[in-house]
Amino acid sequence: MAKPTKAELFRKVVPVVKNLLENTNRLECTFDDPRIKGILGGINNAHVRTELARVEGIAVDFDVSNRTLTLRKVVPTAPAASGKKTKAQSKPPRPINRTTHTYVPPPFDSDIVKILQDVVPHNLWFVGATGSGKTEYVHHLASRLGRRVFQINCRRDMETASFLGDKTVDIDESTGQNFIRFVEGTAISAMQEGLDDQGNEVGEPGILFIDEAGAVPSHISIALNRLLETRKARRTVTLDGDGGREVHSHSGFRIIMAANTIGRGLIGLNDSLYTAQGDAQDISTLNRITAVFHFGYNRVAEKNILAEKIGDARISQMILKFRDAIRDTIRQGDLQTPFSTRTIVAIADCYRIWGSIEKAVFYTIFNSVTPDEATKYNELWYTLHTKDLRAAFECKDMDY
Repeated sequence: MAKPTKAELFRKVVPVVKNLLENTNRLECTFDDPRIKGILGGINNAHVRTELARVEGIAVDFDVSNRTLTLRKVVPTAPAASGKKTKAQSKPPRPINRTTHTYVPPPFDSDIVKILQDVVPHNLWFVGATGSGKTEYVHHLASRLGRRVFQINCRRDMETASFLGDKTVDIDESTGQNFIRFVEGTAISAMQEGLDDQGNEVGEPGILFIDEAGAVPSHISIALNRLLETRKARRTVTLDGDGGREVHSHSGFRIIMAANTIGRGLIGLNDSLYTAQGDAQDISTLNRITAVFHFGYNRVAEKNILAEKIGDARISQMILKFRDAIRDTIRQGDLQTPFSTRTIVAIADCYRIWGSIEKAVFYTIFNSVTPDEATKYNELWYTLHTKDLRAAFECKDMDY
């Protein structure tokens, strides 16, 4: 039997979820719920979920670990059908819950899923500007695949124990005597996820996520290189601090590293903003990376976020025009501070709180950039929307 197309899956899912939400704005159910069992495969398709939100105004939130999902009504982002518009089409209802939004994966999502599921234990590097969604994507990806993320945030003063583990002194409650035991590090826990006490594979493997990887201290690279070795499907690490004990990973164990730079130091103007990740990483470490994925600010995702969180096409368009003007100015070299997807989420949240887009833009941006940049931001907003935000919101009765 031929595999159903995305369009066929979508057509099968739509009437069921619309019927489920006919008399409610939100519904939570388990994967075993007979009402959704027949369409679970369709809902699990990222394209179908995106189209449900875009066309039908129905968002789907998965929690694979608890085998549950939530259906909720949002504002559709697709244009109305041609012909005479009804009153409802002209003014769609505002979202019921504007504190969340449907996740939109990056365009290379399917490529990452395939390389993670390959039998060869590949290592991946995600590079991209701050707020471009690298960390959020790792956790979203793990949830979809039913895997657990073990995260390490790099810092310059970290020790090998952060990765592999270290000895510690503990107290035997029955005797009151001190004894020394080995506490496994985050990496070792990730390696053994999905294994039983005998090392048999009985569950889903873990993902070790090394964030801020451009700041890995040089003395950690030796331990890290042992983890990154991929000669065998099940990686092996020897714990010198635990009597030379060998630890074998799950064959599906994978490592994802993420950073604002590619680990070669500050090699460009954009890299110079990330001083904490300015050290060049050991080339032997970088050479163990199979593939590098470059994250940027996803315009489709940003439009979707504003449509769902704000629910007002006019306000959303004001933000998008301002975003485009700021990013054009950054590309011209006249501004440096990134206008990230995280910034857009912050603006949408503050608009929800205060009901003023001007106030939301001012407090999320103007006080966090340099004075010269704030002046440029103000000029751009005034050019686009004829409102002087600094004159409107800067406190005139305070001396700074």
